[in-house]
Amino acid sequence: MMPRRATAVIAGVLSVLAAAPAHATAGAFWDSFEEPWAPTGSFTTYRAGQVFGPWAVIGGDVDLIGGGYWAAQNEAQSLDLNGARAGAIRATFGTTLAADYRVSYRLSGNPAGPPEVKTGVAGVDGRPRQDFAFDATRTSRTAMGYVEMSFTFRATRAATSLELTSTTPGAYGPVLDNVLVQSCTITDCSAGR
Repeated sequence: MMPRRATAVIAGVLSVLAAAPAHATAGAFWDSFEEPWAPTGSFTTYRAGQVFGPWAVIGGDVDLIGGGYWAAQNEAQSLDLNGARAGAIRATFGTTLAADYRVSYRLSGNPAGPPEVKTGVAGVDGRPRQDFAFDATRTSRTAMGYVEMSFTFRATRAATSLELTSTTPGAYGPVLDNVLVQSCTITDCSAGR
């Protein structure tokens, strides 16, 4: 039988964990663009100032792609960083000051239109950390050809923001899925440096 104090501490910890969003834990973040639901075989456009799931649209507009529209890398949905024009999104999550983190995400490109090479920038707390590019020449809706991208950063505050921005003109942009931020204490960060 556990002492009452230990039971109270465990209950308190469990209540904090239960209140935390499923996609965020202390020092980590994961989202695969599954919420909110986007229509099957279609998409929903979000514009600057709007929020979907853990993401805020901070520029232009983006398309949340529903299952069946094209192949997602993980689960059913993905995100085109261009709606009618280049867009940018931001998510904020808890971090430990001076701790190292690895960001990984899957990258593809909208195969429906030009330009063939889709480009963008991944940033942390408003500072660019990684330029990215994906050549969609040999892709299709059923074979999107996702590649893993990653980089590391050192947290400078208790809440960190990850920004993903398209630099591709027009309506056919970079496609993202399976965004993950992990502490280097639980994952090997040497590959993302």
